[in-house]
Order: sequence, then C-alpha cells, then structure tokens
Amino acid sequence: MGPTSGQICYEISTITLIRHYISAFILLMNFTAIMIALVLIVRIAVSLRTVLLSSFLSNLKRVAYFNAHRSISYTNTVA
Repeated sequence: MGPTSGQICYEISTITLIRHYISAFILLMNFTAIMIALVLIVRIAVSLRTVLLSSFLSNLKRVAYFNAHRSISYTNTVA
C-alpha cells in the first residue's frame, strides 16, 4: 500500500514550509549584502570627501600665500 492522503499532504506542506524558510533566508542574505554594500559606499564617499576637502583647503592656503607674497613684492617694487 502507498502513502495515505494525509501523509502526502503532510510531506507537501513540509516541503513548502522548507522552501519558504529557504526563500526567506535568501532574501535576508540579499538584504544584508545590499546593506553592507551601501555602508561601504557611504564610507568611501565620506573618505573621498575628507581627502578632497583637505586637498582643496591646502591648495587654497597655497594660493592665498602666493597671492599675499606677490602683492607684498609688488608693493615693494612700486614703492
């Protein structure tokens, strides 16, 4: 004799339940991977902003220093 209809339904529902758990686990892993990628992108962007801002300020100081000395030397040659 083969399995009864109750046994077949139980096996099908167990398989379906396992599939749902596997699907939920895969979705959770995808969500986790996406969140990790977003965090890394934000950290890289913040680091780049810091580096670019510091280099911009350094160049700004260099230009201001150059302009200040140029105007002093121009004033000395005119006077």
